[in-house]
Amino acid sequence: MHKRFFMMRHGETVANVARRAAGIVETPLTALGIEQAETARAAIEQQLQGAFDHIVHSTLLRAHN
Repeated sequence: MHKRFFMMRHGETVANVARRAAGIVETPLTALGIEQAETARAAIEQQLQGAFDHIVHSTLLRAHN
């Protein structure tokens, strides 16, 4: 038995635009980052249609949008 694993990165953040590494520092998504997150959510809903057992994500706010 094998399992599929999907990994994705958060959308663009203020730190990304400033070319700073944020690591575990909270940095908000930019307007573009919010748009990217919404696009990713829509694609996941449409293509995977809930066909997964677990979602694991960072506790940082940029991973919750």
